[in-house]
Amino acid sequence: RANAALIAAAPELLAALQATIAPLIRLGDFFGNQDAGGSSGQGYFDRCAIIGQAKDAIEKAVGK
Repeated sequence: RANAALIAAAPELLAALQATIAPLIRLGDFFGNQDAGGSSGQGYFDRCAIIGQAKDAIEKAVGK
């Protein structure tokens, strides 16, 4: 049941993930690559690592 729901949502999830790449790249202009939680309030993150993971997932989804 959970797998069926995930499969049904896959096209929308892929489109949403693809749409995040450009904004994540542009965020570097404001926050830099890493944020210790000050600017974003989200806690530590590595923007480049997130972008890399998203691109890897997109390639996997489209069969590259």
